[in-house]
Amino acid sequence: MYKSIIGCVLFISLIGCKKEKKEVKSEDATVKKTEKIVRQLNIGNMDQWEYKGIALTSTNEMFQNQDVYKMSIIDHPETYELVAVNNVKIDYTGGRYKISVLVKSNKENNNLGVRIQEFYPTRFDAVFDLSLGEVKGTFSNSDFTDNENLVLDPVGDGWFKCSITADIYSSYFRLAFGPTSVLKKEVHVWEAQSLNKKEREILIIPSSLIIEEIED
Repeated sequence: MYKSIIGCVLFISLIGCKKEKKEVKSEDATVKKTEKIVRQLNIGNMDQWEYKGIALTSTNEMFQNQDVYKMSIIDHPETYELVAVNNVKIDYTGGRYKISVLVKSNKENNNLGVRIQEFYPTRFDAVFDLSLGEVKGTFSNSDFTDNENLVLDPVGDGWFKCSITADIYSSYFRLAFGPTSVLKKEVHVWEAQSLNKKEREILIIPSSLIIEEIED
């Protein structure tokens, strides 16, 4: 009888311990880590960016009270097509940074290509599918970046907020971006010159392009 009572007590205690652990684990799962913005970097305005085979043309449209521009391929002698923000200076030892911009597909099967680059070919590439609303693929050839997090967030009327958050191990980087229609296996050459120039066109809000330093 005595042994039976002890056995029951131990059994009840064991059940109580398991339930408590499960509840703690469930509470931990609901905790979301929020990004703390340390500062926003100065990347200049669109007139200070570098253009290779691409033109930004103003439209009569606005979205979220910001001017909308058409980003399209033009006739040119270049071997690649992109817009670049050169020499983005960050902390000497690097850090965690978030790059975001508002874009929308203006033609069928058009995507946004983004490159975070140090000395070429040291880089991280990503392609956002603006028709399916998903990340088409990524490519990296070094440890220049790490812990990359890519998000394609729909914000209405076909627009997406595309963002890349990553640890960048350098004191500077070059940010390149532009319209592309590459296949998944071609992500590393998304900026290559296209034979179908008229098919590569997206809408973009230049003033929405932001680079922020995130607290680790």
